[in-house]
Amino acid sequence: MTKWTNEQKEAINARGSNLLVSAAAGSGKTTVMVERIIKFLVEDMIDIDRMLVVTFTEAAAGEMKERISQAINKGIEEGKEKEAYFRKQLMLLNRASISTLHSFCLKIIRENFYYLGLDPDFRIGDEGEVQILKQEAIEEVLEEEYRKLDKDFVQLVEGFGDNREDRNLERLILNIYDFIQSRPHPLDWLKEKVEEFDTDVDRFKKSSWIVGLKDYIKIELLKAKDYVNDALKIANMENGPAKYIEALKADTDNIEKLMAALEDLDLFNEEIKGIEYKSLARTGKKDGVDEKLQDKVKDLRNKYKKIIDHIKKDIFGKDIDEYVAEVRKLYPMMKYLHELVASFSEAFSQRKRERGILDYNDLEHYALQVLEDEGIRKYISNRYDYIFVDEYQDINLVQETIIKKIKKDANLFLVGDVKQSIYRFRLADPSLFVEKYENYSTEENSLNRRIDLAKNFRSRDEIIEGVNFIFKNIMSKAFGEIDYDERAYLYKGAEYEKIDDPTIELNILSLNEDKEENQNEEMEDDFDSLEKMELEAAFVANRIKDLIGRKTYNPKTGEYKKIEYRDIVVLLRTVRDWASVYMDTFIKNGIPAYLDDKSGYFDSVEIMIFMDLLRVIDNRRRDRSLISTMRSPIGGFTMDELARIRLAGKKGSYFDAVNRYMEEKDDDLQKKLKDFMEKISYWANEARYLKLDEFIWKLLIETGYYYYVGAMPGGNKRQANMRILVERAKKFENMSQEGLFGFVRFVDRLQEIGVDMGTAKTLGEKDNVVRIMSIHNSKGLEFPIVIVGGLGKGFNLEDTKDAIVLHKDFGLGPRFVDVENRAYCDSLPRISIRDKIRLETLSEEMRILYVAFTRAMDKLILVGTVDDIEKECGRWSTGPKFYNLVSGKNFLDWICSSLYIHGDGEKLRNLYGLTINENIFKNTENPTWTIEVLKRTELDIRADSEKVSQNEYMDRLINFKRDEASEFAHLVRDRLDWNYKYEEGSKIPSKIGVTDIRDFSRQDIDRLNIKIPSMLKLPKLSDRAKTFTGAEVGTIVHFVMQHIDLDKVDTEEAILEQIEDMVAKGFISREEAQVVDVKKIRAFFESPIGERMLASPAVHREVPFVLHKRADQVIEGIENIDEKILIQGIIDCYFEEDDHLILLDYKTDFISSDNIEELADKYRKQIEIYKEALEKIKEKEVKESFIYSFNQGKEVKVETGEVRPLTSS
Repeated sequence: MTKWTNEQKEAINARGSNLLVSAAAGSGKTTVMVERIIKFLVEDMIDIDRMLVVTFTEAAAGEMKERISQAINKGIEEGKEKEAYFRKQLMLLNRASISTLHSFCLKIIRENFYYLGLDPDFRIGDEGEVQILKQEAIEEVLEEEYRKLDKDFVQLVEGFGDNREDRNLERLILNIYDFIQSRPHPLDWLKEKVEEFDTDVDRFKKSSWIVGLKDYIKIELLKAKDYVNDALKIANMENGPAKYIEALKADTDNIEKLMAALEDLDLFNEEIKGIEYKSLARTGKKDGVDEKLQDKVKDLRNKYKKIIDHIKKDIFGKDIDEYVAEVRKLYPMMKYLHELVASFSEAFSQRKRERGILDYNDLEHYALQVLEDEGIRKYISNRYDYIFVDEYQDINLVQETIIKKIKKDANLFLVGDVKQSIYRFRLADPSLFVEKYENYSTEENSLNRRIDLAKNFRSRDEIIEGVNFIFKNIMSKAFGEIDYDERAYLYKGAEYEKIDDPTIELNILSLNEDKEENQNEEMEDDFDSLEKMELEAAFVANRIKDLIGRKTYNPKTGEYKKIEYRDIVVLLRTVRDWASVYMDTFIKNGIPAYLDDKSGYFDSVEIMIFMDLLRVIDNRRRDRSLISTMRSPIGGFTMDELARIRLAGKKGSYFDAVNRYMEEKDDDLQKKLKDFMEKISYWANEARYLKLDEFIWKLLIETGYYYYVGAMPGGNKRQANMRILVERAKKFENMSQEGLFGFVRFVDRLQEIGVDMGTAKTLGEKDNVVRIMSIHNSKGLEFPIVIVGGLGKGFNLEDTKDAIVLHKDFGLGPRFVDVENRAYCDSLPRISIRDKIRLETLSEEMRILYVAFTRAMDKLILVGTVDDIEKECGRWSTGPKFYNLVSGKNFLDWICSSLYIHGDGEKLRNLYGLTINENIFKNTENPTWTIEVLKRTELDIRADSEKVSQNEYMDRLINFKRDEASEFAHLVRDRLDWNYKYEEGSKIPSKIGVTDIRDFSRQDIDRLNIKIPSMLKLPKLSDRAKTFTGAEVGTIVHFVMQHIDLDKVDTEEAILEQIEDMVAKGFISREEAQVVDVKKIRAFFESPIGERMLASPAVHREVPFVLHKRADQVIEGIENIDEKILIQGIIDCYFEEDDHLILLDYKTDFISSDNIEELADKYRKQIEIYKEALEKIKEKEVKESFIYSFNQGKEVKVETGEVRPLTSS
């Protein structure tokens, strides 16, 4: 018999109240809810169909029905006098309202279709079908708008579209449409928010945007205050820079004054404009000051100053009148945008009605429309004596409104945990739960009552303690939307026996690499990210192998058991990219694994090949699909055969070449082609008469393709994917009469608009595999061993970068667009809303981390990667301060900032050597955490040791000798011992850039070959708030140096005038011009090398070249390969002097004055290539070569010799 806690008993037995059950992770909330329903059935004698039970998923509803059914059957077996009653309940159970809210809405709509004017045979549209209708509707609306060409529409396109197409505007309309579906009356809400742009100064000051702005400024000031307070702590330390205290106290006074003035923005504006920074007193080693402490204080103070400067310049750089003027200018565009969304909504609805389909948003809004009829509302409300809502934290306002419509005074039972609200992307609104959490009373007889279930029956003590420690330090009302206090803590509910190591593991993998300033950031980020994934995956694979066979304890059975693969789950914030790397690594390490992914169906090789066959049957002139099918196992043509066919008809399509070959040739290939094309014709004829699903299944069997994919690795899953395709075709034919032609175009359209489906699920509960899944998919599940990976991956804050940001309370936040001047900047609504969205997004990330931690039963292992552990420890050293949390870039920042002040965090403190917070949390008994920091060298050593063991095994396989050779030995040797004799040459790239040669000492050939050029952004409306990377600044300076008139560089004013002219002509933007340091440009022309250049009779700038060299002249260690490499580059400048050439290269790298000579060593190889190319082009000697550093204002001579071969690593 279940032993209930007092709180659980209260939740089960309480009557006469609306109950909110705030149930912590692992507290048995679903069990409590089911028990309460059973009590109503058994003790209160309330029929099961008098209860409305709303669950989050159909699976949860099915499980709940099963539990209730078991209780009813038990009642039938045990209760003689109640047997008839229980038999009645068993009958009523089939029609009881135990379902998702969408299913409940569907029931309301089906009963009242006439009220809505719907076809009674309507159906729920498939996601792909709905997305296609959306795309068709938006294209129709925009086409009509282009026909009308209204001036406000033109402004909207200019301001929020792309330069060459309107994809951005399409996305904007669709995003707004989707966003407003969480409001009870979407278009009315949008219109109300748009009308707020038609404002004046007085109304603007009272608007929600100003409230949001004040909240934003308050948060920024709190961050600034924390920075200064920590700086003061360090200054007061032994050997701290005590002389800085006076200036820091003045900073504290500044912040206090600003906080006090914040309620009146006019007063605040005056105060912040008067802020001045007191200079720091001179101090240093002579005063006994520790240099690290001094640098830390300076760093913290600079961050404080940056915040104040940002508020002063970026927010109060304009007065309120200017902001109001911008908002009013935006009003016509926003008003027209509302009309576009309304037009789209109407066009989309019309298309759905024509097809007789509804989508999930329709279910909610139509149900709400029905319930707005008072008679129908009362009728439905009277059906239910009690309403139960599971996972209440994930509800939205429309769903809440529906429930309010049918509730009675005291018949609600709401259960959930706001700390597990992780569906913001589905427009869930956790504030609905929080509002009740804060307002419902804990008193027994209250009408609106809250009961907290805090005991965790899932996890062992160490996990509970670890979760509580982390989240009491990082989660708060301001940041996380709920205070993690005693009410929110997890409390021990299960008894666990000892295991070898019960602590929570935190494994930090450190690459310990500094990035160079001028590398391609976008490309390097891709490589770095891939490297991090591979390192983590390899580490996790080793950790799993180490865990297998060890003991784990199950408190439910009270027994130990050996750990198997099925006991382990790997959780990732996102499975995109990361999961496939983990999967590949696990397979290489012999670890059986299963990836729970909801995408990738159309990218699976078996579906791609078969869809190409269907495309060819539909239209054999589709060359790509024709070649794919011929090359596939279905066609069976070799690459040589495909080439021979093309050579027979070099002009025209490939299909024409096939026909020509069949007409003109008479050989085996011609017969093979003829047979293949006859089969295609036969199948095309059959497709006209057979049902689509029958035809596809017949095709799979006749070609043998179904059995072929079954024999491939993962064959069961591949065959299941093929069966899904057959089912998909059947569904399509039921909703359309377009046959194969329509189905092929339907799939093409799905792929075109980016709609995908998950691959087949072939995993059984007892399959002994490691699960890889997203944290979202793990919600509601539990596992003995949980490994959380990717903790160093940055948070996704893309929502804050949209041209128009959206918020449920503050409405629309568009950027201000000045179409005439081709520029834009942040409007005040955008500033206000953007930070609100950022905080809410980070709060959700925090809740996602909570969900990940609380899946673990017996062991929790955390893994994350950083670039440089010592540098990161410096950021974490101030502990979980508000500014550290709000500025956190990833989960590791939050975890490690907290652990820095934990007793078990000594390893982190030792790495940095500085602790600001003296209040280190001490464990009362045993350690809770084990922290391991593994640097790149240690990881490489581990990998090398594994390679040794693998190599030994391979050696045994390679040198394996049988006593007797088989009769097929010569065939095996002929086929498997063959090696391509130009193997080494195949790896050599055909063309490389000069930069690649400079970097080649740290890149192998394979990596060089996969270097993909980054996409270049087309110039768009300039961004006044844009900041430039070091590489971008270098490009801008090089452009200026290329185009500047050398006859007009005598003064800074003359140089500035030329730069202004470049802006006027549109060569560079205003923002780009602002990063060019005119003083440094003038300093160059005053330098010795600059003066020599000006005195030259011929100066040449930005000279492109391509140099042809043998590969063995460039790469050391390759021999007997007659391969050539094209080396491509651009020479910054060369000039003539006394019939010789002088070579000059500019650099904008940051470099200290002490290391100026390092430039010559760093770029010597590059300069040698330039010199060789220039001498071959001009047939003149390059007498001298120089590098000029704009950063230091100095030149350095580069001594060059012959171009030396470079060592490949």
